Amino acid sequence: MGIYLDYAATAGMSAAALAAYCAAAGVSGIPCGAPDRVIGNPSSLHAPGRRARQIVEDSRETIAECLGANPSEVVFTNGGTEANNLAIKGAFLAAKDKNTILVSAIEHHSVLEPAAWLAQYCSANLKQIPVDKHGIVDLAALKKEANNDVALISVMLANNEIGTIEPIGEIVVLAREKQIPVHTDAIAALGQIPINFGELGVDMLSVAGHKVGGPAATGALLVRRKMRLEPLIHGGGQERGLRAGTQDVPAIAAFAAALAEATTELAAKTAKIAKLRDELVASILANIPSATLEGPPIKSGQRLPGNALFTFAGAHADDLLLLLDLAEIAASTGAACTAGVTQASHVLLACGVSEQAAHGALRFTLGPNTTQAEIAHLCAVLPGIVAQARKATLAR
Repeated sequence: MGIYLDYAATAGMSAAALAAYCAAAGVSGIPCGAPDRVIGNPSSLHAPGRRARQIVEDSRETIAECLGANPSEVVFTNGGTEANNLAIKGAFLAAKDKNTILVSAIEHHSVLEPAAWLAQYCSANLKQIPVDKHGIVDLAALKKEANNDVALISVMLANNEIGTIEPIGEIVVLAREKQIPVHTDAIAALGQIPINFGELGVDMLSVAGHKVGGPAATGALLVRRKMRLEPLIHGGGQERGLRAGTQDVPAIAAFAAALAEATTELAAKTAKIAKLRDELVASILANIPSATLEGPPIKSGQRLPGNALFTFAGAHADDLLLLLDLAEIAASTGAACTAGVTQASHVLLACGVSEQAAHGALRFTLGPNTTQAEIAHLCAVLPGIVAQARKATLAR
């Protein structure tokens, strides 16, 4: 079956999520067959509609409980990208008297690109805040830019590539002094570290279901009741009027089931994952010359437990991924692919990694199903794979 070490990309749908999906779709048993009963539109007033509404609201309560929020603060979306777009565009468009957006230089493209769109089409003043070599946002630079013209600060809770956990609490304190709303993209952090919306103090927080074993097209934006947002999708009053459209009842139920399972006994689960990650890191650094662990140090407490991203000098990520795939090992690269042309990761470049080194980036992300035997096998074959990749790079 191979070894899967790309949980940061997606976790795959869990058995609990699939069971909840089938039940909410009115189907008995797995695999799903023909519906036993109709689950209606949640906005309808008849019995099938009321059943659907109950499932949606029960799921909303479950997700709120898992994330330390009030149910009324959970706005369902069609995934994390939509949640980030709603936060960035919605907050800016609602703040008609403010023109500046502050984001960190290592945000996911689903934050950077909506912000860039606002700069291009709505004359927003977009400013990227630098980070240090570990990917931690420069608080002094952020404070310098924070003023009464800022409509929104958006800094991710944890980075999806190098696993950096950002000082969101300090950012919130800084923002409150200027009465600036704060959004955090918590998609990479979901299921990796505890998340409590109330305690974080942010005004908006994005999550995605598929990171914890839910369906791919599910997500939510947690929004404080006082936060003003302009909806991006119009046509109905669903989701507090912030996201029009009929809710996907089975998918929402599956998202809630997956999140509840993922956050149960989270500390024990992540401790096991971190132990395996530490073994992986120690082996690679000991056995592969010139391998560099990018991001925060392992023991710093500032890194997601399942994350390990390396750059391998003299090797190209495409060759590394191909050779790993031939060995039936699934990993990913720190580079983004745009229009078929591989580009160096903006995250690594922002951290001061050279473009040449960034092209040799390889990310391993562990999950709840990762085993010690899988890590041992990877560590056994990886030195040879890196050596082959380096030869291929020299031959280019």
